[in-house]
Amino acid sequence: MYKYLSVLAVLFLFSCNKSKTISSDEFPKPENTGGMPLMTALSKRESIREFKAEDLSQKTLSNLLWAANGVNRPLTNGRTAPSANNKQEIEIYVANKKGVFFYDALKHQLNKVNGNDIRSKIGKQDYVETAPTILILVANIEKTSHPDSLQMVSGIDAGYVSQNIYLYCASFNLATVALAWLNYEELPQLLGLNKYQHVLLAHPVGLKK
Repeated sequence: MYKYLSVLAVLFLFSCNKSKTISSDEFPKPENTGGMPLMTALSKRESIREFKAEDLSQKTLSNLLWAANGVNRPLTNGRTAPSANNKQEIEIYVANKKGVFFYDALKHQLNKVNGNDIRSKIGKQDYVETAPTILILVANIEKTSHPDSLQMVSGIDAGYVSQNIYLYCASFNLATVALAWLNYEELPQLLGLNKYQHVLLAHPVGLKK
């Protein structure tokens, strides 16, 4: 009986934790002005695999996520990154020392998935866990109309988001690298994904050393 109640308590705590939303005071609205001119940012775009241990500010994280795949046309919910047939199937999960979060682009808010620091389990290179923040790009193929979208269409769409991340980091002097050598077997469970969600790519992000 006590064992049964204990299991229920754990499930209840997990469900509460999963539904928690980061408040607007902690996660501010994005600033969609500023930064470098596009040609300057392109000239500085590069892959960097060394990061300061310092956490990204919530302001920086807010701006980074909006630049990656946020809503830039509220009347139509258009995104900063294009997608095939405007299906918007690329979703972003955020991993840091505070846990795992889902980026709700339409509301521009973070929803907490769990309180586990999974950074050391995301990629197979040693430098990955040294990044204070890791963005994980997931394709939700339930939103698409192409059965082969995971391998082709969603891969292309993830590339657009990846480039947005690179350009934002170049513009604001952050370090990042696109990472495809991931623990694909473990990540779905660590992120709480369903059968329609598939991990494609990750971007460790931090201040430059």
